[in-house]
Amino acid sequence: MYFSYIELTLFNVILKVAGIFFIKDALTFLLQLFAAVIYLKPENSFSAKIDYFNLISTFFIFLACVAIIYLLIFKTEFIIDLLGLDKKFGKEIIDLNIHRSIVLSISIMVVGGLILVNEIPNFINQINFYFLDRNILGKGAASKRSYLILSGSKIFVGGLLITYQNQIVNFIELRRKRKKE
Repeated sequence: MYFSYIELTLFNVILKVAGIFFIKDALTFLLQLFAAVIYLKPENSFSAKIDYFNLISTFFIFLACVAIIYLLIFKTEFIIDLLGLDKKFGKEIIDLNIHRSIVLSISIMVVGGLILVNEIPNFINQINFYFLDRNILGKGAASKRSYLILSGSKIFVGGLLITYQNQIVNFIELRRKRKKE
């Protein structure tokens, strides 16, 4: 079967970029999982059962996100074959001289930038709410502290994505090269 290199590369890049977008959601669920473990109540009450249900459901959502990320980033050919993306388009070859690693690098920087752009105002808002609750309620503003930590963690992850985008792209490309060998 004849496949256009650019066509498959385009779909590979699109799916990998979608997988990189899912990393942000998986990290959010991971942080929620840690928060659920920290605030888990040991007693056998109704609220403890709800906490356990939240912990288990967040864990399964996190596992589903990890599976989707793995499929989108490392098994793109399988998804292309499964969805038949290569059969729905013509065989016109468009000559683009952009290497896949450059597109992945740009997409990782864009995702990191979007995380920062979304979370910095949220972080400032959470700081404001934290200090308002602390002044009103006293030192018992632990619930606002968890939102502040979650928002700060997202900013940290966004900064890491921008800072270490070359290493992330090298990891993705290394997995692809190992698969070919």
